[in-house]
Amino acid sequence: MSLPPKAFDVLRYLVENADRLVTQEEILEALWPETYVNPEVVKKYVLGIRKVLGDQTDKPIFVATFPRRGYQFIAPVRESSDSELADGTTIGPNAIVGREGALKQLRSALTKALQG
Repeated sequence: MSLPPKAFDVLRYLVENADRLVTQEEILEALWPETYVNPEVVKKYVLGIRKVLGDQTDKPIFVATFPRRGYQFIAPVRESSDSELADGTTIGPNAIVGREGALKQLRSALTKALQG
C-alpha cells in the first residue's frame, strides 16, 4: 500500500516537525499556500497515513491527534545519510525502495547483455 503524493507531504511535514504539535491550519498553509483547501482534507490524509502505517487512533505509535488542536508525529526520528533495512541491508539516500523485483530483472538483463 502506498501514500498519494499529498498524503506523503503531510507525513513528511509532521516528521520534520516531530518536536511539536502541528495545527491543521499550519499544515494547510505549508502545503497549500494561497489556496483554499477544506480542513477536512488534512483529516483524510492523516487517516490514510495511519492506515498505511498500521497506526491506531486510540493507541497511536506514529501520529497522535490532539482534538481541536492538531497532530504530532510521536515515533522516534533520527537523521541519517544512509538507512538500514530490517534485513541489515544499508541503502543510500538515492536508493529505490520497494522495487526489488524490478531491480533483480534489470540486473539479470544487464548481466545477459554484458555477456553477449
